[in-house]
Amino acid sequence: MIINKRHLSLIMILTCTILSFVCTSCTMFQPPQPVKPEKQPSKVSPPVIQRQFEPFQYAALEQKADADIKAKKYRSALNTYNHLLSKYSGKDKEKLLAKTEALLSIMENSDLEIALKSSKKQIPEYMLLYQLGANYALKKEDDKAKEMLGRFLADYPDHPRAEQVKKILAEIEARTFAKNTIGCMLPLSGKYQTFGKQALKGIQMAQQDLKVLYNQENRNQDNLNQKNLNQDNLDQDNGDQESRNQENKNQKNGDQENRNNEIVFIIKDTESNDNRAVECVKELAKTNIAAIAGPMVTSEAAAKEAQKQKIPMICITQKSDVTSAGDYIFSNFITPEIQINGLVAHARQRLGVKNFAILYPDDKYGQTFMSLFRQAVSEAGGELVVAEVYTTKQTDFSSAIKKLAAITPHDPNAQSQNSNIAADSSSSDGASISGNSEGVSGSDTSNSDSDSGNSKI
Repeated sequence: MIINKRHLSLIMILTCTILSFVCTSCTMFQPPQPVKPEKQPSKVSPPVIQRQFEPFQYAALEQKADADIKAKKYRSALNTYNHLLSKYSGKDKEKLLAKTEALLSIMENSDLEIALKSSKKQIPEYMLLYQLGANYALKKEDDKAKEMLGRFLADYPDHPRAEQVKKILAEIEARTFAKNTIGCMLPLSGKYQTFGKQALKGIQMAQQDLKVLYNQENRNQDNLNQKNLNQDNLDQDNGDQESRNQENKNQKNGDQENRNNEIVFIIKDTESNDNRAVECVKELAKTNIAAIAGPMVTSEAAAKEAQKQKIPMICITQKSDVTSAGDYIFSNFITPEIQINGLVAHARQRLGVKNFAILYPDDKYGQTFMSLFRQAVSEAGGELVVAEVYTTKQTDFSSAIKKLAAITPHDPNAQSQNSNIAADSSSSDGASISGNSEGVSGSDTSNSDSDSGNSKI
């Protein structure tokens, strides 16, 4: 096949067009478009074979990158700086490196990660590692921070910023949470101090039980260590005494570490106040606790701060929506629905009760439980015969109970048996629910003293 000059021209044009298409597909760290002096466009533009930059264009490119920064086009600016770093030298390069470092400090970590992984980067890797590590440390993403700063120290141990990096890593280690320290927020004063003090006694009892468990484990470990030591003494010659002493010392250190693993509670009084509860979370955050148990009545306010501090919190509350504060917030308490469903199920399935009466306080808690109880009884195939209300300041319930006792159920076959529906819990077809102003709990009303609820918060 004979190729003439015309064929060669066509082939060259086609090749140039393909190269131009490939070159104009711009990604991170691809050379920017050259800045050309303004001139009248020609009718026929020659194909771009390769991007070439003249020295007089560098200043214009740098000015364009500076303008991109003001326009918050950070990736475009970084792309330009990266290209110019391969062209500059001496003082010009030093100035550009300073500008590049300032640009890195305002960019997103995702963009810095892309730049770090790029095979075409001209930006010094230590800059990217340091900035990423510092950013992650500020955001308390400690694992990522330690990875980046660790690479910095490994690859650039003599860098002027090595000491600063070591300080950041030390701060990260210092704030790493104490795995065996639990914060506990309770209302030990204020309106709800009675419940807070009761909860505190439960925590102290649990702590004593755990201490006994730890002591038993330590005694077992001591016995095992002594047995191993005796065996070592039989197996080893006197010449190995120094080695044995060191092993014994290491073993004792390990035993002491195990003893230091006992769970410690840091108790904070929320004073039954939302603002104080938030302050308690902040104070506990400074002690590097592993988690927070509580609070009780101030859970919503405290949960928001705990989520902000990224501290796991297990709230002692019936409010099911408290966990919506975030993925660090949990709730561990029986809800009104759980209590009511359990009571009705027991009465219907175990006791065979069909007709029910309710004695409830005239407040938000009482009305909530009354509504839930009515619904649960209906769904269980029972019948709510009567609902009797009392005021929150009322102390004598004899009149209300007499009214309940006088009610005759609609079931004619059960009239004689249920004439004391609310007052006699021994009847197989009668039960009631009672409570006080702090909360309501299901109970049989076998006497007038059964009006105090068990669940107050």
